[in-house]
Amino acid sequence: MNQKYFIFVLSLFLCLSISAQKQYVWAPKEYTPSKRPNVMAKDTVYLSISDNRSFTKKTKVKCTSEELKNVLIELYRRVYPNAYFIYDDAFYTEECKNNSINIKVGIQKYSATFSWGTWTGWTTFDVYFCKRINNTNIDYTKSVSYYSSEANLLGYITGSACLKNAYKAAIDDMFDFIDFGFSTIKNQLELAKRSTQQSGITINPINPNNEKLVEPGVLAKIVKSNSKVKLDPKDIYKRRTNAVFMIFTSDGEQAAQGSGFFISKDGIAISNYHVFKDTYKGLEVIKTVDGNKYKIKEVLGYSEKYDYIVFQIDGDSFDYIPVSTHGIEIGDEVYAIGSPMGFENTISSGLISQKHRDFLYQISVPIDHGSSGGALINKYGEAIGITTGGIDVSTANLNFALDIKVIFNEKF
Repeated sequence: MNQKYFIFVLSLFLCLSISAQKQYVWAPKEYTPSKRPNVMAKDTVYLSISDNRSFTKKTKVKCTSEELKNVLIELYRRVYPNAYFIYDDAFYTEECKNNSINIKVGIQKYSATFSWGTWTGWTTFDVYFCKRINNTNIDYTKSVSYYSSEANLLGYITGSACLKNAYKAAIDDMFDFIDFGFSTIKNQLELAKRSTQQSGITINPINPNNEKLVEPGVLAKIVKSNSKVKLDPKDIYKRRTNAVFMIFTSDGEQAAQGSGFFISKDGIAISNYHVFKDTYKGLEVIKTVDGNKYKIKEVLGYSEKYDYIVFQIDGDSFDYIPVSTHGIEIGDEVYAIGSPMGFENTISSGLISQKHRDFLYQISVPIDHGSSGGALINKYGEAIGITTGGIDVSTANLNFALDIKVIFNEKF
């Protein structure tokens, strides 16, 4: 064979070997996060795991789907030793079991790939945590996804190490999320139990019009802004996220979660009326991003028609979002900060898509249950609205926000 031709063929073979993407699945390395003996203690937990990965015929699988599931099942039993687990794959597609905890884990990725001389390990779990009480779900979902990448120095050893790192990070995040879901639901249920100790006075027991206007003296304390400095999304989040908080409410039987935000440093705050409607004052919890929890000191105003509530929290040094005096036009860039599905202080972006009834904006910003009462912010970092809701059956981001001017008693 011609020497030059041989060198060419060899070089081509080496290039293809280096660049070709190959996929490998190794058994998870022994790793167990710390035990949580006080989490889900004595609870019955229905656990289901679905392997949603797809492989080619060339994938080198050294850990079968059943083996990976068994590893995860054993991990749950080790981490929560005082819970009673009932495992069945069929639960994954079934309705949550009543009066119990339900955990569903979808394995989306668990493999290492080799391409262009580099190993990358991926692990992705979709996790669903639900407590079903009296045929009503209180639930949370999260996708935990991690990868680790390194140059090919030790062959398969490098690939296995990358997969191990990604797996370990995803496992830690998954169990932290389960802890979050359990503790949040537990707090909500404890609040509900206190209803027997309350006077039974709801937010608005007297006014038949379900409206109380905010006093002019209170409105004068609200900070307004007409900034000309445009901020990028990172700056908006850094400057405004501490002003947005989670809200937990209860009617004595059911608990709910929403969002709200401060509009003055001395604790004047705003949310949606429907977040508090028919709930007991004294059962609410206002949780700020630093972990502090507050009660409402005073309800300053509300309107069921315009779906807002303004209230006072004790304090004099809260971060706040100034209210914009800019005009708003269809096509303006806007951002929402709230806690959709309990995911605390999530930012999303979009446009003002349309305006309805003079006080209601249609927005393309993604929001969800739990976002109600959150802040709609313009490109200058100013509050222009209150995220309110959307059309659940639509997949087109048909969401809505109230013009924040409704709190200033303007007539529409």
